[in-house]
Amino acid sequence: MSPREKRVLVITGAKRAAVENRCAAASCGPGEAVVKIAAVGVCATDVELYDGTMGYFESGLAKLPLVPGHEWAGEILALGEDAPEHLSIGQRVIGEHATGCMPQELGNSSGTFRLKAAFSHARCELCSAGVFLRCPRRTETGFFGRDGAFQTEIIFPSHQLHVIPEHVPFELAVLSEPLATAHKAVRLAGLGRGSAGTAPAAATAARRAVVDPETSCQIDR
Repeated sequence: MSPREKRVLVITGAKRAAVENRCAAASCGPGEAVVKIAAVGVCATDVELYDGTMGYFESGLAKLPLVPGHEWAGEILALGEDAPEHLSIGQRVIGEHATGCMPQELGNSSGTFRLKAAFSHARCELCSAGVFLRCPRRTETGFFGRDGAFQTEIIFPSHQLHVIPEHVPFELAVLSEPLATAHKAVRLAGLGRGSAGTAPAAATAARRAVVDPETSCQIDR
């Protein structure tokens, strides 16, 4: 029986990219999940990765070739050992963008509470304080340390998956990450419900392009 293949978009240079056929994972290891990608958002940083202007290149964090895509949604195809108990094959999920130096043992709590519990027992002071985006050992999906979601299947840490409701379309679910970014900015600015700026910030985050990897259809939001 021949191995399954997956399609992967790889940025190989400034304004150069190629679609490659690679062997799909036959199985996943402990703490991992295989997810079939249903939709991927195109962020401004993805455009910067493609045209070579992303600051991570200059700092040395990002290196070519790379697989972009940090705003995505899909369906769980397989789960390795030690997966959170609330996850199961066939569930519709999104994934976290970045992770700090989380410990191996994460317990059985779910969602945001699981992540917070893990970071509170992490190995560095920044992660323990919840500032994992500044962790010197962090990985950022689609930038460095982990391939992004511009591929038909992705291997992803199961503890970083969040289940999405059945009634939420995949092309809207991918907007969770930019919406969370806008929500955080509004929260840190101290703007309450109905404050000037809240609606524009959310609207700005929602105006994205979404790509269906099966049809290559672009949907403007």
